[in-house]
Amino acid sequence: MDPITDEDRHKIWARLPDLNIGHRYLTTVSRQAKNLIHLSQVRAWPNFCNDVRRYTSRSDVLGQFPPVGGVQVAYRRESYPVGNEAGVTGRWVSNIAMNVNAVAEKLLLPKFADYQLGNNGPRGCSVDDSPGIILLKGGSRTVLVGEFKTPWTTDLSVRTTNDEKIARLWGQITNYMDSCRCRYAIMSTYMQTVCIRRTGDYSFEVSPVIHHNIQSLPVISSQSPTISVREALLYMAYLAGDGEGDSAFSKVVGNLYRPVLAPKQGLFDHIS
Repeated sequence: MDPITDEDRHKIWARLPDLNIGHRYLTTVSRQAKNLIHLSQVRAWPNFCNDVRRYTSRSDVLGQFPPVGGVQVAYRRESYPVGNEAGVTGRWVSNIAMNVNAVAEKLLLPKFADYQLGNNGPRGCSVDDSPGIILLKGGSRTVLVGEFKTPWTTDLSVRTTNDEKIARLWGQITNYMDSCRCRYAIMSTYMQTVCIRRTGDYSFEVSPVIHHNIQSLPVISSQSPTISVREALLYMAYLAGDGEGDSAFSKVVGNLYRPVLAPKQGLFDHIS
């Protein structure tokens, strides 16, 4: 296994460049599935940031804590303007997936890939359902699914609403998890990213929103560590690759329960 270098660490800890959003948008409505997720099925992922840092600081991973003041980056804004979901996806792959993959390869973890490369067993996995990206283990096994949305159509921080749009947004990604029998998923607008863990046939946990302009910082006092998008996703690759830190949860789960959203009942009211 190739050693982890300071350059690798800095890639993981650094903030992302600002997205260059064009003056007009081709994508005006977020594509969503017909499936709904009820608020009772989703909870906050406890201690997510602490668990991420506990893993990445291990001697066999990054082996260090991020520097005080963070990592200095040479640029802040993308030069390529985007106006649709394909453009956002391209910038995500270039700025996030490729950097995480470079480190994941050294750690023998699953790597991000196009969904077409995932196997088709069980039926419906990756090939028949079309997530935006997957984590691939062993060259063919889909162990995490991801979905991209444009930042001008979707706000992942909105978790208290009576709008059925939010129910369908989460129904889409959890449907991909169900089809591919994946315990893990991510959803991202590039500017906001959340990580999702399935804890049972009908239950899920979601991380705090991780913003693109946040870099990894060491723990201050008793507060939770500040983690970057790439640091969080390196941890997700570890978990999806059967990391020992998540061995308490079964790897095979049943079908997703899809109830109709109850009228006048808000989603995610209990998540801070």
